[in-house]
Amino acid sequence: MAGIHIHTYYEDLLSIIIKRLIKIPIKYDLYISTISKDKKDYIENFLQKSNANKYEIKIYENKGRDV
Repeated sequence: MAGIHIHTYYEDLLSIIIKRLIKIPIKYDLYISTISKDKKDYIENFLQKSNANKYEIKIYENKGRDV
């Protein structure tokens, strides 16, 4: 089992990400961070299309840092 983390700031990229996640042949848990309740609700609609074993969405302040 694997775990995948996605920080979703731009929701328009989420459809591209979900299309790629569907191609993953193993079970995985999905952890998503975002910046607002509205974005969280939007993301939950998209997750119905994913093949994640389970998912968790948390809201965090966006500090503008990059890894």
